[in-house]
Amino acid sequence: MRQRLFVLLTAFTVCVLVYPPDASTQGAQTQGAQTQGAAAQNGGQRQGGAAGQGRGAGRRGGGAATPAAATTPTTNDGPPEYGPAKGTLIIIGGGSAEGTGIMERFIALVESNAHDLACEQFYTEHSSMQENQGAPRVGRDRHVANERAVLARAKSVRSTCVRPVLVHGDHVVIRWIFDFVWRDGTATHMEELAWQRWEGERIAQETFFYDPAQRVPTRSDP
Repeated sequence: MRQRLFVLLTAFTVCVLVYPPDASTQGAQTQGAQTQGAAAQNGGQRQGGAAGQGRGAGRRGGGAATPAAATTPTTNDGPPEYGPAKGTLIIIGGGSAEGTGIMERFIALVESNAHDLACEQFYTEHSSMQENQGAPRVGRDRHVANERAVLARAKSVRSTCVRPVLVHGDHVVIRWIFDFVWRDGTATHMEELAWQRWEGERIAQETFFYDPAQRVPTRSDP
């Protein structure tokens, strides 16, 4: 009995050594491992290709390969295109200079036709006054004398400030309309822009811009 059991165990061992596992099963297992490796490699290539497309799109300034992330629009804190590089454009009658009252007092004095007093009270001692590109008059006393000479020739005067008045720092632009009726029966209608540079509460420099043809008097209505 023992001999027969020994023979059977020996024969089973020989069969296991001589006949290894089925080759088809090993092939299937090997093929499955190769398929997984290829899938992993292809996935890496696809990821690398997408990254490459994203970098290429960045160099071209954008593209459809990779959608751009949403960005929050930034606010332009630079100066307005029509304004100077620094400072703020202020409109008298609604801007931050309204509360000072300096400009309104000056305008009120001119609109009351007291042009000579406006020069006395609101111009610096060595201020300059220029007509278009003509030679400037220098000195407050000369301005006062000139305004008094003009007013002496006039039968009536009407002075109007056309608002808004534009102010930027120490610089001011005012649009004026003047209507003079002279004692000889002629009349003059003047529209001009007055560019001013202020020093504190007084004008240091002023230039008037207008059409010189307006200075020729015309016959007033009877």
